[in-house]
Amino acid sequence: MQKAPKKAHKNNAYRNVARVVGKIGKAGEVKVEPIDNLPFLLREGMEVYLTPPELTGIRSSVIESVGESGDAFTVKFADSNSSETAFSLVGRTCLVCEADLDEIPIEDDPSVLIGMSVEDAERGYLGDVTDLIVTPEQITLIINARDVEDEQGNKASHENSEPPEETGEDASSVDSYQYMIPFVDEFIEDVDEETIYVSIPDSLANLNR
Repeated sequence: MQKAPKKAHKNNAYRNVARVVGKIGKAGEVKVEPIDNLPFLLREGMEVYLTPPELTGIRSSVIESVGESGDAFTVKFADSNSSETAFSLVGRTCLVCEADLDEIPIEDDPSVLIGMSVEDAERGYLGDVTDLIVTPEQITLIINARDVEDEQGNKASHENSEPPEETGEDASSVDSYQYMIPFVDEFIEDVDEETIYVSIPDSLANLNR
């Protein structure tokens, strides 16, 4: 299973990963649910910013413990020690630094693939991922590729070349089309912080051209 690249971690990006949906008991524990189809990512010792921030009360806190109660996840924040404090957290989201998160399987967070460049073992640079088709069965990458007309009107593919925006080509001379590549082991060779490396057959490469 591929892991999500940590490309945003270099800039200390932050992300909302869960929402407080209720309080539990009288000791300040709260019930928390993941958001955006993410798995449960909160863990003991993690610093959490509770958003939107309030003028008074808890704005950030460290997680003392996490657990489960039935089908719910429970969290005890260091600064939440009463039922009243826990109730004040209900409805707020948990914002954390992405550098503090464990690696997330791409299947659980496919959005990280959007904007990445795609390199084919035979054809070189194919384009950038502009969209995804996500179903329970698989993820399909949508990649915008472009052909450029030379002075004689002949089309030259961007395959085995630099990304178009780095060549300074006139957008009016470009015809666009799409690759649709299933994100499966058969076609995906590797993923790093910026690039998805693929190896696709001619039948798939020429499908939408």
